[in-house]
Amino acid sequence: MTYQIPVLDLAAALSDDPPAELLADARAAAERIGIIAVRNHGVDQALIDDFTERAGRLLSLPRAEKAKLASPHPYRGWRQWPDDFGRLELERFNVAQFDTMADAQAAGLPPEYLGLYAHQNRWPAGEPGLRAAAFRYLGPPAASPGGCSGCTPGRWTCLQTPSSSARCRNCGSP
Repeated sequence: MTYQIPVLDLAAALSDDPPAELLADARAAAERIGIIAVRNHGVDQALIDDFTERAGRLLSLPRAEKAKLASPHPYRGWRQWPDDFGRLELERFNVAQFDTMADAQAAGLPPEYLGLYAHQNRWPAGEPGLRAAAFRYLGPPAASPGGCSGCTPGRWTCLQTPSSSARCRNCGSP
């Protein structure tokens, strides 16, 4: 059986009167095949291209370099899975929405969820812009008090933490 990947129009889904069949189709696709394409999501194509290019450079690094980014947490850092013959079948680089437990706590995450961030995100030293691009791509999960000098008002919520050495997760500004 062949499935067609459904396309979810996010603008329609989030409208005041979303089409019932759109949401039902999205749920069915998520349950049946586990993937949905999204359009009208509001993410700038230049940001998607920047993130894709940076992630591609990371994944094209030699295996030994990528292995330095492995984490004991199954959803942090670089991971690979070989097939039955030892050939690379799948690799991924995962990050969480916060780098550390302290970042999650500063953003107001309830204490019972802080343990999810016990293992820090791993960022490649040779691709310093990947972190900022990833967090811009992910979008802001929460706001913290204050503000920074670099976020575009109305587009991104500043994620600067209250500490003196803090940098905004979106733009890297103090």
